[in-house]
Amino acid sequence: YLISLIDEILETSRINAGKVVSICKTVRENEVIDEISSVAAQHAKESGLTFKSKIHGSDNRYALIDTEHITRILVNLLNNAIKFTPSGGEVRFETEVTYLDDSSVRHEYRIIDTGKGMSQAFQAKMFSPFEQERQEFDGSEGIGLGLYICKNLVSLLGGDITCTSQQDEGTVFTVTMKYALATMAQIQLLSKEAATYEDRVLYGKKVLVAEDNPIIAEVILKFLSSKHLHGELVADGKEAVDYYKMRGAFYYQAILMDVRMPILNGFDATRQIRQSGLEDAHTIPIIALTADLQAETKEECFRAGMDDCLSKPIIQEELFSLLADLFERNN
Repeated sequence: YLISLIDEILETSRINAGKVVSICKTVRENEVIDEISSVAAQHAKESGLTFKSKIHGSDNRYALIDTEHITRILVNLLNNAIKFTPSGGEVRFETEVTYLDDSSVRHEYRIIDTGKGMSQAFQAKMFSPFEQERQEFDGSEGIGLGLYICKNLVSLLGGDITCTSQQDEGTVFTVTMKYALATMAQIQLLSKEAATYEDRVLYGKKVLVAEDNPIIAEVILKFLSSKHLHGELVADGKEAVDYYKMRGAFYYQAILMDVRMPILNGFDATRQIRQSGLEDAHTIPIIALTADLQAETKEECFRAGMDDCLSKPIIQEELFSLLADLFERNN
């Protein structure tokens, strides 16, 4: 909480000083949405909520998007929706994509919850700094800077943010953004940036990440994203097996499997995946994540059907090197 508080204060200071700069990069339209949804789904589950994410009308083209700031905006709104929705409720993250012409696209993001809602009095001032809706049920912490930051970042990106809310019925935040579609030259430049052998092998691969520690999970997802790998997060071995079966053969190109997780540990989850009968069940690379790399643990990993092991804390270079080797070996 303290780190988050300091971060909000510093971000507010940068906004007020006019020092926040928008930097766009060429990405697939769905890339940011999928990553945000993966993290929000886990957060919602831990809070006892149902989470649903849908993308309508997207061709998943390359667009010029300020991924850092749109992620911050949407994650902030989703975190609020989850925080202020009692256990048993629902949070939905919907994206409507409309192609305006050959060079531009509009994204309308909607965060919808079945929470307690907000009073009309608070809605009139909710985008001002240090404003909070006082609600007895949640006991949540905060100093009322989140929506102020969101509003200013949306303005920085040339977008619009609106809200409708009724007390005891829920809230809908809508963020509308217009993006330029990438030109062929920009797309080709993106491909050239993936110039090294390792980058070319890793680019665009999907990785299932089974890790119950949210801090470690966030670090791994950031590592993967930095190399244009798509990570999908689950928090226990049973979810790992369920997602692997649900997505089907060859959807994921690798699985990062924490060995010590609740409900079903990584060893048993790996055995179930290997015995699942899917076409790639015996060939998909599964890498153990463990803080204990003693010989006995390694042997247990290999007996379970894992391909290799990585020691925690995860070192970025070791992760990429191992993934690249396993992908090449699998080809």
